[in-house]
Amino acid sequence: MSLRQKAAKGVLWSVIQKWGRAVISIITFIVLSRLLAPDAFGLVALATAFTVFIELFLDQGFGSAIVQRAEIEPEHLDTAFWVNILAGFLLTGSLIAVSELVATFFEEPRLASVLRWLSISFLISALSSTQISILQRKLAFKNLAARSLIATAVGGVVGIVMAFAGFGVWSLVGQDLATNLAGVVILWSASDWRPGLKVSMRHYKDLLSFGVSIVGNHALTVLMRRSDSFMIGYFLGPTLLGFYTIGSQLLMVIIRLVTEVTNSVAFPAFSRIQNEPERMRRAFYNITQYTSLFAFPVFIGLATLAPELVPVVFGEKWSPSIPVMQVLSLIGILQSVLFFNGSVIKASGKPSWQFNIMLINAVCSVLGFLLAVRWGIVAVAAAFVIVGYLLAPISYTAVRRLIQIDFRTYLWQFAPSLSASLMMVVVISGLRYIFRDQSLNVYMELSIYLISGALTYMLVIVLTARRLYQELLDLVSLVVPKWKFRKNEENFDMMVNTNFVVLTTNRSGSEWIISTLNNFPGVSAHGELFLPRPRNLDKKWDAEFAYTRYFETKFKSLTIRPFSVFAYLNTLYSMPGKVGFKLMYKQLGLYPEILAYLVQRRIRVLHLIRRNHLDVMLSYAVKAKIGQAHLLVGQSTPDKLQVELDTQNLVGKFAWLQKQQNIAKKLLLWGKLPHLEVTYEDVVQDQAHYFNLIGDFLSIDFREQMPRSPLTKIRRGTHRDMISNYDQVKKVLADSKFGSLLD
Repeated sequence: MSLRQKAAKGVLWSVIQKWGRAVISIITFIVLSRLLAPDAFGLVALATAFTVFIELFLDQGFGSAIVQRAEIEPEHLDTAFWVNILAGFLLTGSLIAVSELVATFFEEPRLASVLRWLSISFLISALSSTQISILQRKLAFKNLAARSLIATAVGGVVGIVMAFAGFGVWSLVGQDLATNLAGVVILWSASDWRPGLKVSMRHYKDLLSFGVSIVGNHALTVLMRRSDSFMIGYFLGPTLLGFYTIGSQLLMVIIRLVTEVTNSVAFPAFSRIQNEPERMRRAFYNITQYTSLFAFPVFIGLATLAPELVPVVFGEKWSPSIPVMQVLSLIGILQSVLFFNGSVIKASGKPSWQFNIMLINAVCSVLGFLLAVRWGIVAVAAAFVIVGYLLAPISYTAVRRLIQIDFRTYLWQFAPSLSASLMMVVVISGLRYIFRDQSLNVYMELSIYLISGALTYMLVIVLTARRLYQELLDLVSLVVPKWKFRKNEENFDMMVNTNFVVLTTNRSGSEWIISTLNNFPGVSAHGELFLPRPRNLDKKWDAEFAYTRYFETKFKSLTIRPFSVFAYLNTLYSMPGKVGFKLMYKQLGLYPEILAYLVQRRIRVLHLIRRNHLDVMLSYAVKAKIGQAHLLVGQSTPDKLQVELDTQNLVGKFAWLQKQQNIAKKLLLWGKLPHLEVTYEDVVQDQAHYFNLIGDFLSIDFREQMPRSPLTKIRRGTHRDMISNYDQVKKVLADSKFGSLLD
């Protein structure tokens, strides 16, 4: 199974885990909000701010280190586990010891006993941290999903039963402890790993060297996200903190839902391709755009519907939470798309960069909260939003340095989801205006807004971003189980076949690439199919090709050629398996309707370029002299093969080749086509790596030894050996930017 397929299936199980857990948590949260007073939520929110911060030092970043390391040894796992157990005991005892002091500081006596009971969660978490990391490393998200769902359900039942029994704030404490305890039991039942006694100081240092920055990052994240609770709890009291918690809690659940679903898969997947910037850049663009498709409508919708949503879901007593929810919805959009910047930075082995970014964010957030808290909970929420947007460029700059993302491409990918979300707001606002004098039931009114908004958003996406819509369907097809009416893997593969073109120029090594791809099972890669009509038509014209070339007639060129080209490509791509053909730059210029087809149908583009333009000219000259540009494997190169290059306007020809490549790159970016750019010289240098890269892009699963092309290159020796007028060529190129092309 390819990394793309593993990651896609990982996303499926992460969706089941996160969404299932979120649904259970939200239902529990709603029920408890109707049974408990605001100060109960405020008290537990204040206590949780302490326990979450302290719990960071329990794992010490070992979990992320285990996932990120390319190689892991048993000593790493044993060391991480037993250090976590020791830390669990120490942290539990420490929090029990200082609980009275913390309660005195906040002038809230009830806080001490809540902290003492919540400290038990440290011991429980210590038993599960290493197990979770092992399963994440294996992308075994099915087991994690089962554990999370069952544990959350158990905790929810315990919390609700205690609330109905009148336990008040202890219902929330019991819910937390029951969730953690059930999770440990299920996790150890599902995992076959058991700790040994191979604890090693060397392996501890290995994990700590990476984990220390991760702990710092998480600590700063908690400080940034929990310092608002500290400020409100200290200056405004637990009741207002309860209102703030209700307004922010739902948003935090949704942020985690939108981001962690894919981030739990993104970090392990990014770690595996950390040395392949092109693959990581493509994956980063995709994952941020896919996330925006969910984040933008959800958070913009929450900001729009909060006045109806809060009274319906939580009750009228929580009305002060409405403006908090509306303001914080704006930060939800930003955090959802920026969340994966951290995944790239960590996977690239730069946790210290993320630490510095989070340090700046944490300091500015704390200062912002401190200045805003005097004006109330809405001002605190506004400070959170303002600081987030002002500091967002720092994180973007770090990612740009690591994987060279383009600013315009990065921003433009959010246009479909943003425009569709704004149209959704227009429709909801219009309906709200229409119903302003109607005495509709509030539940009916909210339902109308939700359904109308969702339908509007989906319709706009389908109509204005068909390529993105089709891309999502392709991704879903990777994770949906095989349909029952599909009896074998071959038929299933046909259902999700990946069509492609090899975009290139003459003498780029494309015949070698095409012939190699053709040797993979289920792949049909054809040569050039769009060529000028020959003067003398005979039966031999198409005899050498597996598929009939496109014939352009005068009638087609004047009237319906675009429809003819579309029909021709539809027939070609209806063939079973993964189908592709070679498309030259010149042919793309002569047939612009091909580009329109590629964009509309989301055809994958393998962009093959040749770095050394001199070799292109040399290949032209060799073919002109001996009538062929390749040899079959086993054939020998003609003795003393030398050619003379035409030096007249040689530099101009090189410049034109370079210009063609640049135009093609811009077209691919403009059309937002899924594409992979590979250089012929790189592929020749490391065939196994680059054909696996190409296979991953085309969803070809390399289960057996990679087939070899029957073709081999003619050139043997250096440029001096092959070019008879080498000194003249050298002189011509010496004063140009192409002088380095000579051996």
